[in-house]
Amino acid sequence: MTPDSRLHPPTLTARLVRLPNGQLRLESPTVGLYREAPRPGSLVTPDSPIGQLEILGVLHHLLAPSEAAGVVLPAPPDTPHLAHHLARRPVAHGDLLVALDPEAATATAAALTSTSAVAGTSSGQTGKLVFRAPTAGRFYTRPGPGKPALIAPGTELRTGQAVGLIEVMKTFSRLHYNGGERGGEGLPAQARVKAILVKDETDVAAGDPLFEVEASAD
Repeated sequence: MTPDSRLHPPTLTARLVRLPNGQLRLESPTVGLYREAPRPGSLVTPDSPIGQLEILGVLHHLLAPSEAAGVVLPAPPDTPHLAHHLARRPVAHGDLLVALDPEAATATAAALTSTSAVAGTSSGQTGKLVFRAPTAGRFYTRPGPGKPALIAPGTELRTGQAVGLIEVMKTFSRLHYNGGERGGEGLPAQARVKAILVKDETDVAAGDPLFEVEASAD
């Protein structure tokens, strides 16, 4: 491996095959060891990264084709080896890397580009007020390494205040508190963080509760 390849890894583009059912099949462009596949439920956009392919000891960034967009589908039941997203697995030319559902892309993209999460009261008998993840990804309470958390128990919140980040395929979207009538769905315009419900850098699914709030007086 040359110094230049370490600083600027080469890139490859996956092959695109359109299936009769409308789904997209992204295939390996060559032989290698594939790793860091996107998780089921995450959004793949044109030319976005979909993992890495190791070829003769050299890592290549794999990109989605420019015509590809969709939500990553779970691995079929008869291919359990595809479910290990971080493990290296050997692939041949034309082997399946990622299957996409294009029809689900529009709704997921809208959630990612929004600056606020889907929030509301939790179901069931608890009546808790919770702030929810807008999409699947990795939740961060800190805006960067070594920086203080944006929220903690006792933090006072107002509509529009930054409360965390969601990472999807190495793209970070900042989340903002969206209480009150305009942002609403049951959350107060002014609130206090009562409890953080997930640990920092935890993988979450769309709609998962991130933290609980309680109404705060003016």
